Amino acid sequence: MSRLKSRVALRFVLLGTTLAGSLAGAQQSVPNAEFVVSRPVVNMYKSASADTEVTSQVLYGTGVKSLEKQGDWIRIETADDYTGWVEAGDVRAQGGSAYAPEGHSVRVTALSANAYREADVTEHAPVLRLPWEAILEVASDSPKDDARWLRFGWWMGKLHGCSAAM
Repeated sequence: MSRLKSRVALRFVLLGTTLAGSLAGAQQSVPNAEFVVSRPVVNMYKSASADTEVTSQVLYGTGVKSLEKQGDWIRIETADDYTGWVEAGDVRAQGGSAYAPEGHSVRVTALSANAYREADVTEHAPVLRLPWEAILEVASDSPKDDARWLRFGWWMGKLHGCSAAM
């Protein structure tokens, strides 16, 4: 990786959380999801406007089905059959490969987890607060010999391959 790309890629540390491989009753992704939620918590609206009723919410890393597109809005459906409109920037297209396939994901099992760009949490404020049940895809190059650290992909923006501490 070039020096410039190294500077662009941020490292994250998750503190105050327990991560687990699978939880019964947790928010599930739809089979063959077309989009993945790329913000911590996304409101789903009754129509393509933030000025309408919120019908449900969907969490970071959850795969959803696209039902319709209208301007910068997409009508989605969740695995538990909720439908609603979200801003297109709140989800990211799958691009043919599944996000967080079985055996390559963890879930936040605390109420929330702060993500930092480096291990020294005194250097910078958290850059992301992940909610309970958020799904993180564990990167294939995640350290296997360090039970405290893992690398995960981050869907928001252009960041990829971030680090997390458990």
